[in-house]
Amino acid sequence: MRTFWAAIAALVLFSACGDGTPPQNQSGPTTTLAPAAFVGATTDVSTPASSAPPVALLSTITIGDHPEFERVVFEFTNHVPGYHVGYVTGPTIEDGSGDTLTVGGTDKIAVRMEAAAGYDLSGSGQQTYNGANPIVHNGAIVIELVRSGDFEATLGWVIGVGSLQPFHVTTLTNPPRLVIDIKKP
Repeated sequence: MRTFWAAIAALVLFSACGDGTPPQNQSGPTTTLAPAAFVGATTDVSTPASSAPPVALLSTITIGDHPEFERVVFEFTNHVPGYHVGYVTGPTIEDGSGDTLTVGGTDKIAVRMEAAAGYDLSGSGQQTYNGANPIVHNGAIVIELVRSGDFEATLGWVIGVGSLQPFHVTTLTNPPRLVIDIKKP
């Protein structure tokens, strides 16, 4: 039985490695692999902050357009911080001041990053994120990003979206990035 499952696993792995076209000397119909379907949810996703310093320093934020989703990327200079990503209801409140923020879109995804900042307070006090705030996008799903706080090593941004859609969170290295894919309607 173990040999049977090993053969099935090898077949799946082998078929997933190709580009969907037959080898040069093979005859017969050409098949193409369908792109993977978007996998996401509307429930919160989180990973705790590392207990080891230093604070993760935000350097850039980008928004990319893909066929099934739009991608928001928070890039850091040193490592990815702990995070909590999820839909929020009610008014958007700015950390520290308590002021109400206006964020475009009918629904909002809060991105809270802990042990993170847009300023390097370890010495120089230099600002590490010099990008826009707010970031207006007006895409198929992402409307606007607004910083909700950069206070006591807690960095917050709110993603205003056109409707409640599933999202998927991943992290990447080299450079360190927190990636949020939001399904298009």
